[in-house]
Amino acid sequence: MAKELAARLESLGFRAEHLDGENIRRLFPATGFSRAEVNLHIERVGYLASKLERNGVFVVASFISPHAESRDIVLEGYQEHHVADVLVKELHQLARDNERWGAKFKVLKESLEHHIEEEESHMFPSARQVLTREELQSLGARMRTMKQDAEKSSRLNHRKR
Repeated sequence: MAKELAARLESLGFRAEHLDGENIRRLFPATGFSRAEVNLHIERVGYLASKLERNGVFVVASFISPHAESRDIVLEGYQEHHVADVLVKELHQLARDNERWGAKFKVLKESLEHHIEEEESHMFPSARQVLTREELQSLGARMRTMKQDAEKSSRLNHRKR
């Protein structure tokens, strides 16, 4: 079903990828099935899926995990990204002197700090195991460019107000 959905999205002109647990596992043949290894595998997939989505690719994932904590890792990450996106949009729509602006900003800041801590302690070590040094450097360069583009766009949008 997931494979068909990805194909259907592509036929409609969307960029889509189907991430299947077994296909991804082939990239990491040494990964076993202990609770820790399954969690690491799910973290890797979550990291890959989030990067694809950030670059405009719809991700259809089909994984079976016997461990609720593995599923929770991915679901929590998706929700944290969603909350950040919603709060940023809402902040852009509010005047800074609005009494709700400060509260929303504080929630965004705390959520991002929590998310960054989790990525640095869990996701980044996984990425370092998966990606070569050159791939990490290339990814870092692309992220710096994206950040500069976002800052530039933000300055332009701020001037239009």
